[in-house]
Formats: sequence, C-alpha cells, structure tokens
Amino acid sequence: MIPFVKTQALGNDFILVEQNPKVPANHSELAQRICNRYFGIGADGLILWQSAADSFNIRIFNRDGSEAECSGNGLRCVAAYLIESGRWPKNEIRLKTISGLYTLRRAGQQYEADMGQPQLQPDAIPFIPPAPIEKVVVLIRRRAR
Repeated sequence: MIPFVKTQALGNDFILVEQNPKVPANHSELAQRICNRYFGIGADGLILWQSAADSFNIRIFNRDGSEAECSGNGLRCVAAYLIESGRWPKNEIRLKTISGLYTLRRAGQQYEADMGQPQLQPDAIPFIPPAPIEKVVVLIRRRAR
C-alpha cells in the first residue's frame, strides 16, 4: 500500500505521494492507474515529492501518464500540504520541478506561486497546428442596448 494525500486547487485535483521504496519505478503507469476516475483514486495528476536540503524535489504526472514540466495549482497543493502538515516549518517553500525552482508563500489561508513573467509573444508560445491554417474565424459578441 502506498500512503497518499488527495488535494485540489481551483478544481484541479492531485494525488500527492512521498517518494519512497514502495512507489513503483514506472511513475507513468502508476499515474495512469491511480488517476483513473473509475478504477483508481481519480485525479487530474500525480505529484511525487521528496525532501532535499533546503527545498523539495517534485515530479508531476498527468492523468495520461505524461510528465508535466510544471503546474501552478499542483505547486500550490504541494506547498499547502507540506506547510500545513508541519513537514516544512516556514511560510515560504521552494519546490523544484523539471522546469526549474519555484518559490511559494503562504498568505493567510492562500498560497502564492511565483511562476515568473508570462510569455505573451506568439513566437514564444509553443504551438504546432495539426495541419496548415487556411483560414481564421473571428467571433465578435455585441450586447443589445
């Protein structure tokens, strides 16, 4: 049996598991099995966490088994659990994912994640359309006066 905690932030739900010898090595398969809403616990993702010297290493897996670089809601869930359970004694915590190191802060009963500056330039947003784009449809809503 693998001990776990189920959490959610803004409706995004995660299963948190401390990395230990009982956790199967195939994390992708584990995520698919336990995130299944019919035959498993059910969640949007699995987050494995492990204590490091001054931070925590985390790996995030989507329900389909793919590994995510980061999840703002997932980070907030991990921070809330580690701080509120007493596993981390401070109101500021550092979480390391495959995309980098993130600092989160407890602000009253909420948790804030510094996700860095948003990338809004189209060239900076990775998007590969399934086929060449031939036309664009723009919908404009008008309000009745």
